[in-house]
Amino acid sequence: MSLKQELARITIDVDKVLEEMLPRGRWDDDPASVGRYAAIDKGKRLRPFLTTQTAGLFGAPYEPALRAGAYIEMLHNFSLIHDDLPCIDNDELRNGKPSAWAKFGYWQAVLGGDGLLNSSLLSLTMDEKVSPDPQIRLELIRILTEASNGMLLGEYMDIVSETGKFHNPKDIDEIQILKTGCIFNACTKFGALLGNADEASREALRKFTLPMGLCFQVTDDILDAVGDQEKVGKTLHKDANKATYVKLFGVDGARKKAAELSAQAKDELSMFDHRADNLRELMDYLLIREN
Repeated sequence: MSLKQELARITIDVDKVLEEMLPRGRWDDDPASVGRYAAIDKGKRLRPFLTTQTAGLFGAPYEPALRAGAYIEMLHNFSLIHDDLPCIDNDELRNGKPSAWAKFGYWQAVLGGDGLLNSSLLSLTMDEKVSPDPQIRLELIRILTEASNGMLLGEYMDIVSETGKFHNPKDIDEIQILKTGCIFNACTKFGALLGNADEASREALRKFTLPMGLCFQVTDDILDAVGDQEKVGKTLHKDANKATYVKLFGVDGARKKAAELSAQAKDELSMFDHRADNLRELMDYLLIREN
């Protein structure tokens, strides 16, 4: 199945799973309702894609990996709700629709994001469809919370960068490895755990995910600078004062950096032969993506 077909399948399947997993609200703007609005029928679903593709490298079944990836998607959308708040990015647009706070209100969005985070952890503790082994579920929760902590630290550094700090290349890499890369790393760790991967395979995936996450962020910075807002689906040019790769390298230099990272990520997949073709195709897609 091609990358385009697999992403389309994942998008449909993740929405079905989230419809089942996420609690329904009692009122139109309570935490559960806000969380469902933010998480269902939203985004590219790259994180569940990474989870299922990685699990598939080791012959792990699709359904448990899909469900595991959906929990990561809950965590990811919690972070997006809070990213958009007036106190952080102050964005009224997300995936071409009103952001959660713009639709429901500031405090409603805060509670909705908190609810998504809690739902991801609580539901995963009990989900035997992901794994009947409670020790495996506990390890998945450890991976998820560790990734969340890294993401929060990266978000802190990203916000502080608006004051002029953290603008050197090493700091910019660290911001993105934490803010964006930690969640991508959780996806490949999930897949490897569900597939009972050996240590060499886990290390190869770690080495793949690092440049993959950086490549994603470089192209995100490019889209913020020169993308089409209608296609991107969020307000552009909001990172002008932040530490970005476009500010560091310029648009053309950032494109060159993204191409180098894409090639590096693909090189790390050599041990997985044709099984990793969709992951290689993903790296090509990141270089030309429009949202």
